[in-house]
Amino acid sequence: MRVEAGKDEKENRQIIEYIKMKALETSRCKIYGKNILIRDLVQFFWETEAMEAEFFMLTTTDGLILAFFEVGRWEENMAGYRVSLDELRRFGQKVSFLKDIPGYATVVMGAEQVREKIQDIHGTIAGILQIFDQREQRNQYLLDCLDYVQNAISIFDKDVRLMYANKPYFDDYHIADRNAPIGMYIEDITQKYGLNFVSFEKISERYKMLEVIKKGKEAVDWEIRLEVASSDKPPRLVSNDMFPIKDERGKVEGLIEITHSRQQDVKRARKMVGLSAEYTFDQIIAVSLFMQEKIHMAKEYAKTPYSVLITGESGVGKELFAQSIHNYSDRRKGPFVAINCANFPESLIESELFGYVEGAFTGASKKGQMGKFELADHGTLFLDEIGELPYHFQSKLLRVLETMTVTRIGSSQQIPVDVRVVAATNRDLETMVLEGVFREDLYYRLQVLNIEIPPLRERKEDLLPLANALLSQAKDPAKVREKHLSREAEQALSAYDWPGNVRELRNVISRANILSLDDEISAKTMEQCIYPKKRQDTDRRVASEGRADLETLKGQYSQAYGRLLEELAGREGEEQTEIMAAEIKRTEQEFRRFQIQWILEYTGGNKKKAAQLLGVSRKTFYRMLEEPEG
Repeated sequence: MRVEAGKDEKENRQIIEYIKMKALETSRCKIYGKNILIRDLVQFFWETEAMEAEFFMLTTTDGLILAFFEVGRWEENMAGYRVSLDELRRFGQKVSFLKDIPGYATVVMGAEQVREKIQDIHGTIAGILQIFDQREQRNQYLLDCLDYVQNAISIFDKDVRLMYANKPYFDDYHIADRNAPIGMYIEDITQKYGLNFVSFEKISERYKMLEVIKKGKEAVDWEIRLEVASSDKPPRLVSNDMFPIKDERGKVEGLIEITHSRQQDVKRARKMVGLSAEYTFDQIIAVSLFMQEKIHMAKEYAKTPYSVLITGESGVGKELFAQSIHNYSDRRKGPFVAINCANFPESLIESELFGYVEGAFTGASKKGQMGKFELADHGTLFLDEIGELPYHFQSKLLRVLETMTVTRIGSSQQIPVDVRVVAATNRDLETMVLEGVFREDLYYRLQVLNIEIPPLRERKEDLLPLANALLSQAKDPAKVREKHLSREAEQALSAYDWPGNVRELRNVISRANILSLDDEISAKTMEQCIYPKKRQDTDRRVASEGRADLETLKGQYSQAYGRLLEELAGREGEEQTEIMAAEIKRTEQEFRRFQIQWILEYTGGNKKKAAQLLGVSRKTFYRMLEEPEG
């Protein structure tokens, strides 16, 4: 009998060592929440009942070890490892499995009475857990709600072990078992699941979250390239916001990380900047056959993925064509980003187009900045005044157009972009190439497809339709009737060469709409608006002599008004009184209309300044403008 007992004891010892060996081959996790409660309750009742067993192990049903008891003591260093419960079943009756607590299992070696006592303990614990589960269900509901958030959310303790993560987190990292990485160090998670984080910035720690916990300062928009070995998809660009979790004394106890994709960053930036194309080909006024051919050509170009170069004088509507090409293409749902290359000095054009990272140069934003190429991803980038680009920068732009990747200033990470470039210029790029101020290779890369928009003087058929359309757009919404051009005003428009093209025409029509107090715009008003030099000369004369002219006007009005009163005073009867009152009112209105027109001419159409000169509020001045003729 003693030999049999010795043999059993040896076999039991081998089983225990085998379990320990297999468990230690797994990664160790920290135990949290309900698992700690179960472990502590089991150990409390075990010691209270003075239980004795050759071997006892408490695990979750998926094999996470919570408590390990052998040779009369608890092996604390075994908690957190994992075992396969199915594999232990091969030991048959040597090992007993008890599952009286939902979600947990007990593995026991020992006498039958030991198993019965353990079952009694389990029953007591199960009753206690009913109270715990009610509260836990409410907490779990709140956590489950986070699964519906689009962003990945994760919580780590001060040792950077994962305590919680929502569903998008596991989806991003292609982790099927949500329980497996809970309690693991971030280094172990990245190693086990083949994750690689490549930062855009230089940091002292391998992981930015280590720096956040050490310094206790948040990190917002920390950009990385996420590589997942288990995925056949290309690396993703993501941004992370990390916030330290502190106790009431300000000591860091962990951090919460919120991840958002590059697409979300781009959409947010686009929304703030308002990057969209408003115009379509239907809004281009084109009566002339020449312009209709240009529109047809642009529509055909829009169907291709190639770059387009739009040339023409200033003000012909190059951006109007660029926006229309975008809205006619298969990129219409993407962004339309426009940048005027002449508006930025040489030192800033690169950062505007390519972006920069934190600390790239003096004065750089602490968060860095996304460039226009990134903002235009899956859309169209309109480079206006391309001929103004500094020569040394042209080679950098050419490389981006050829590789379709950008590198932010201060970073070595290449960012892929999918952008269709439409460029425009009013300069002769071919001559600039010959003069050596514009790169030949960039010129041919940009002008794969070319559209030259003719000036307005070469398509006079479009002039009046354009003027009437612009006049309709300038209509005051508060007025019922729309102003129109007199025949003489149309002739004045046609007689002018329009060096400023459609842009100049728009300004003239807007000015005439303001200055004309009648519904019909006269030739005189139109000529005053077309020829700014003459109007400026008049303004200067009025500015120097206006006070005297106004005093003369007042004197003439006073004399005429006096003569009218003398003439009407001799008339008698109620009917004559009504006529006199009407005539006085008409005369006052006529003088007021003349006065308003004179002041508007003096202020160049500035209604605010005109109201100040009259000594009335802007609201009163607008009401005076709307008064009907007497």
